[in-house]
Order: sequence, then C-alpha cells, then structure tokens
Amino acid sequence: MRSIVTAVISPTKNFEPDQKSRLRKFSTARFLSELGTKAAFVAIVLRVTELTSSATVLSAVLAVTVIADSVATPVAGILGDLVDRRRLMIASDISAAFLYAALGFVDNLFLLAVLAMSATACEAFYFPASSASIPNLFDKKNLGVVNSVFSQARTSGAIAGPLIASLMTTRVGAGPVFWLNAATFMVSAFLISRVDGSFKSSDGPTRPAARHVGHVGGFLRVLRENPVVVNFMALWITVQLGTGALWIAIPKLADDIGPQSTNYATLLTASTVGSFLGAFLAARLLAFFTSARVLVWAFIAEAVLLLVTGTASALVPALAALAGFRAAEIAGGTASYTLFQSSTEDDVRARASAWIDGATVGAFGAGVALAGPLVDMVGPRYTFATASVSVSMGAVLAWRMTKQIAHLAPRRPV
Repeated sequence: MRSIVTAVISPTKNFEPDQKSRLRKFSTARFLSELGTKAAFVAIVLRVTELTSSATVLSAVLAVTVIADSVATPVAGILGDLVDRRRLMIASDISAAFLYAALGFVDNLFLLAVLAMSATACEAFYFPASSASIPNLFDKKNLGVVNSVFSQARTSGAIAGPLIASLMTTRVGAGPVFWLNAATFMVSAFLISRVDGSFKSSDGPTRPAARHVGHVGGFLRVLRENPVVVNFMALWITVQLGTGALWIAIPKLADDIGPQSTNYATLLTASTVGSFLGAFLAARLLAFFTSARVLVWAFIAEAVLLLVTGTASALVPALAALAGFRAAEIAGGTASYTLFQSSTEDDVRARASAWIDGATVGAFGAGVALAGPLVDMVGPRYTFATASVSVSMGAVLAWRMTKQIAHLAPRRPV
C-alpha cells in the first residue's frame, strides 16, 4: 500500500540523486525546446499571413517544413547510432537556434520558407538521439517514470508556447518570438552539455546491421535482427490510421452537437487538458504497473472512449470522453516508448526510433487524408466508430506483442 501511495504522490521519490539531476536537466531542456518550437510555429503562421493573404501559400510553407522533417528524420536516426549522441543533440539545438534567430529579421516570403524548412530539419536530429540515449542514462526500472516526466514537460511546453506567441505577436510582432525560440534552444544545448553520464552504451556499432546503415540492405537487416521494431511500426500504423481521422471528424461532431465555432474550440481545449492529464497520469501508472500492461489497457480505454465521444448527443459528455481519450492516448504512447526503449539494442535504437516515428507520422497523415471522404460518406459519428475499431485492433496487436516480447530479443550473429 505504501508503494502505491508513493507512486501516486511522488513517482521520482526513490530515484538516486544523480538520476534526479539528469532528469531535471533533460526534462527542462525538453520543456524549453517544445515551448519555443510551438511558439515559433504560431509565429510562422502569423508572419506568412502578414506577408500574403493566400491560404495556399500558407499551406505550402507549412508543407515544406513537414517534408523537411520527414526527410531529415531517417538521416538523424542513422547519425544517432554512429556519432556521439550528446554532441549531435547540442549541434542540433545550436544550429536551429541560429536559423530561428535569423527568421526574426526576414521579410521575404521565400527566404522565410527556406529558413523555416532548414530549422525544422536541424531540429529533427535531436529527437532520435534523445530517445535512444534515455535507457543509457536512467535505470531500466525507472524508464516508465522518466518517459512520463518528459511527456509532461513536452505537453506543458506545447500548451505554453502558442499562448506566449499569441501574446507576444500582438504586442511586439513575430520577430521576438523567433528570438525567444532561439534562446530556448541555446539554453537546451547548455543543459544537455551539463547532463552527466554516457549517452551511448558502447563506443560504436558492433553488429553487422549496425555497421551497414547507409543502404536498403542495412535497413532490412536491422528489421530482420530486431523484429520488435516491425511490431511497433505495425502497431502504430494501425492505430494512427484511425486516430488521424479525428481531426476531420471533431469539427463535424461539434456542428452536430450545437454551434460549431464554440463547441469546436471547447472540444480542442478538452483535448489539450486531457493530454496534460495523460502525461501526469502516466508517471503514476508506470511507477507501479508494467509498461506492457499500461499500453494494452490504454488502447482499450481509447477504443471505448472513442465510441462514447462519437455517440454523445450533448457537449458535456463529448468533452469528458474526448479528454479521457487524449489522456489514455498520451499514457499509452508513453508506455510504448518505454517498452520500445527496453527491448531494442543501443546500437540501432536511434534508427529504429526514427523509423517508428516516420511510420507513425505517415499513417497519421494517411488517416487525415482518408477522413475527408469518410466523413462525407458516413458522417462524423461513424468515423469515430471506425477509429474505435482501428484502436481496438491496435490493442490486440499490443497484447500479442507484449506476450511475445521476451522471444523477440534482437538476434546477434554467431
């Protein structure tokens, strides 16, 4: 009973002092980076809107940043397994800082798009290295709590960033927002430089799959020797194909319930609140339950709450169900990161993380693209039901994966 109370009140209470120090510096860096990045995104949208009234131009500028991210991420995964991860993260932060600082002086639309694309590409090199480093810096038994603290930090930054950007742009313009983002990256780089411990468990890749990283054969060999990576990719493709549709279905659901503009904004607020609660809840759950159990039950909760949201005839139950869904989604995602980190080898972990993230983003985008025709054909409520089926299939895949995970340890060549 005492262990349950301790896990709920202070999930990091039993951490060693050096672990607490690492977690504090690392999570603060995550918070600042996310705050600045989300603030800069708002500033980019507002700055492009100032320079042109064309929605097509705005979507094109945002699209090139997504393309830059999707192209840079696989390269970032390769480098994250080959070079010093700490130095790669610091270089990513500093280069992004200079590019965002330059954005504050730009009035040319084309140059703004080029700098925004370049800054996004530089940022992409941080996250695979960061995710791959966590199991080497923290005790395996604490990975669930560590990931949930990082999730809280990123969610808090994602909430604070747009708010700060909105307030700043109305008073001093978009330029200072870009400079604020540059400052957050510089502070993040400093904090990462002060984290003690090794960011990599070995001096370099030793397995053949780890050495041959630059071609298709190397990619296939990594997947063959690490089948758990394939399982994670299949799992998140299945789930994201369904949940990606929600961003199209939610505004239509808001219109079904009542005044669309008011209800839509309220539903988005509930979604944000649910995300923060999920990050907070994950720390408590993963301090006491295994990541495998949290992952499966989170998917089950998501599937049920999606059905409740889609069948809600009034705003209040829809708000509660959507907030609960987002909380379960964040808790499940945190548990998935923890399970992935503890079941992949260090010398391929950055690449595997990048590939899983790429598959997740691609499936999410496909879900969004398919959602428009689906909503038009069957309406938002049946779209929520379809998403629930997709997540239910994810729950089955997660259950089977957690049962097999002990038998899916990476095979080392003889």
